[in-house]
Amino acid sequence: MVNNDEMRQRQETIAHELSKIMKRQQQLETTNECLQDKAIDIRRSLTDVDLTDSQYQQLQLMNQDDIPLKDFVAVCTMYMFVFLSLHLKCTCTHG
Repeated sequence: MVNNDEMRQRQETIAHELSKIMKRQQQLETTNECLQDKAIDIRRSLTDVDLTDSQYQQLQLMNQDDIPLKDFVAVCTMYMFVFLSLHLKCTCTHG
């Protein structure tokens, strides 16, 4: 039979572990909130991805790892736009 001291010790251990879990949960919730805020900021910054032809050409010459995310998305978007435009012209020309 488990005596009172052992029961108290088990309860204290469980309470301590539960406290650690709750503290970690709170940290994760705070981190999640910060990440969600950053995602909103990134999403807003990516809405303006217009490039001039010279900006596009300059960015094309750079290493992809050195290009800021916004510019990288702008290059990819412009590339797809040019690709689709050429494809549509070919389709329309060749009937």
